[in-house]
Amino acid sequence: MNDKQNEPKLTYALDELGKMVYVDDVDNGIECNCMCPECKGKLVAKNKGKIKEHHFAHSSGIDCPGARMTALHMLAQQIIEEDKQVMLPDYQGKYIHKSTGSISFDWIRLEEVIPIHDGQIRADCVGYKRDKNNIEHRLLIEILVTHEVDDNKRCHIHYLNESCIEIDLSDLIESGYTREDVAKRLKEDKKDRKWINCPVCDKRDHIVGLEEEKKKKELEANKREQKDKISKWFQDGDHDIANYLINDIKRYPFFNIPNSNFKVPNPLFEYLVPENNYIYYIENSPKNDDGLNLYYILLRFYYTETIYVNYNQLKYKLRKVQSNQSELTSQEKIHLEELISLRVMSILVKQRKHYHDIPSAVNEYNNLIMAYYSDSDIRNEVLMVSSVIYHHIVGSNAQNFGELTREIIHHHPSIARSYLTIIDSQSKYPNNYTIGSYNTLQELRDFVERNAKAEDGIVDKILKECFSYSYRSDIDNDIIEKIDIMSYYASRNQSCKKNMKDWDDWYDSLQ
Repeated sequence: MNDKQNEPKLTYALDELGKMVYVDDVDNGIECNCMCPECKGKLVAKNKGKIKEHHFAHSSGIDCPGARMTALHMLAQQIIEEDKQVMLPDYQGKYIHKSTGSISFDWIRLEEVIPIHDGQIRADCVGYKRDKNNIEHRLLIEILVTHEVDDNKRCHIHYLNESCIEIDLSDLIESGYTREDVAKRLKEDKKDRKWINCPVCDKRDHIVGLEEEKKKKELEANKREQKDKISKWFQDGDHDIANYLINDIKRYPFFNIPNSNFKVPNPLFEYLVPENNYIYYIENSPKNDDGLNLYYILLRFYYTETIYVNYNQLKYKLRKVQSNQSELTSQEKIHLEELISLRVMSILVKQRKHYHDIPSAVNEYNNLIMAYYSDSDIRNEVLMVSSVIYHHIVGSNAQNFGELTREIIHHHPSIARSYLTIIDSQSKYPNNYTIGSYNTLQELRDFVERNAKAEDGIVDKILKECFSYSYRSDIDNDIIEKIDIMSYYASRNQSCKKNMKDWDDWYDSLQ
């Protein structure tokens, strides 16, 4: 009984003119002259009480179960007819999304019959509007209270190519809604409506879909062509293909991801360096100038990916070359150069990542990284000095370490001190530094002693980062500076705090 009393009451009914009216806007009792919108039976307006909710009741005393649903449906129709305005739903197609707004009509027809080839369909509301060219357009508006548009009606609407929306008001049935509530939903909300058919947007979505499919096919064809080119490049080392790869990466190193701020590398990078595995490129690429040029282009644009290099695998391959005491061919020298360069870049990138919270340190490492991949003179000087460690000369035309020593003294004096530092830390092969019977190592020591001022250029900084264990006697100040930086870093992240010995262990682990 209590549940029955708490049920929402019928508050809207049809007056003598067939208009929906609110219970408080009519005379009390049977004099209201209203009837049920569902069964058309006579109603009594109970709108004088101060305790019970004002409502309509059937004069027969028998309630009509569908009265409130029909009343809500007819009230919505009447509001649309009177206000001539509804909010359109956004259009969400397979390929396009179109935001919409409120639309005002020139006139509205209710329960309009639309003939079809095998009968007819009836629209709850049809809004008519003329455009600026005086061409008439119409929109079918379906009101969902208890029954949504069924498949049969939907098919006919599509067949007739009619524009149609459905507005869901079913949640209002159990509420004490007012005309203002329903009007606001119809004219302001979007969440409760959808397109049954939108020919204009559907056509555009179809066209965009065809264009996207065409682009997709072209992209797939382009990917196949690129893969074929790269496969041929790896096999033949074709000069023209190398130029194509280099120029394409230079033009489009990254592509924007639609509807986001993210960028992805040119697909060529993924094919040349699958899964960021630079070792794959080094092992498979042709060992010529084109291969080297392409390699440094890859490092230039995608050097941040070197953070993912398998460092153990890289050290293993370097040691394998290092243990080969025979003279290297020109192809083997290129292979060694690529391995050393990858090691240099990976250490610099890891160091930069470690200091990511310190702008000055990040900027310093950025400068070193950029200098290495972009300046062949700097790169060659780093390679010449690091040649000592790997027992094979790269970065120079010298045929032996005696010639390399002379070349550094006369043509690259700025790296003489670093070169001597590396030699002294790798003193297993002192006899290597001779030309005939002449000891160029002693000449180097004399030269460095006469030119006592230590260089502190980019090459020295790179070498100290990458071969710090060779600089034990010269690195004290650098360590102090790094410890200062580390202290700052540790103050921001206590888990990274290290004492002097911890720092040495960590720093050595990078080598």
